[in-house]
Amino acid sequence: MLMQGELASLLGQHPRARGILPHLALVERVLRRRGDAAVWALPDPLIARALAQLEALTDDWSQAGLAELRTRLAAVARPKAEPAQDNLLSTFGTPDKLTVSEVGLSVFEELEASHAAAHHRAPPR
Repeated sequence: MLMQGELASLLGQHPRARGILPHLALVERVLRRRGDAAVWALPDPLIARALAQLEALTDDWSQAGLAELRTRLAAVARPKAEPAQDNLLSTFGTPDKLTVSEVGLSVFEELEASHAAAHHRAPPR
């Protein structure tokens, strides 16, 4: 309740804030209507945008509710760790990875000719 009250007070100080900062206004409404547990169920990109809007609106974190809201939003909005990259060209999560490389025209023509020859020798189906 403290987070919602202090956020409502902060948004109330700026007459057009709710219209200009819709993500933060949504967090305020969700806090008021459903409580803080519902806020954390919002999509991460929305929470990240609300955090950015909150930080743009104030830099005074002396109010405990706003400081707590900022901390919680930041914990949810923190970028997820990227999976470890290996040196292979593909990043598919399978043991068989696709590797693509360029070859010269002569190599391509040689492979194309061998494929055509193999295709003509194959028995009809």
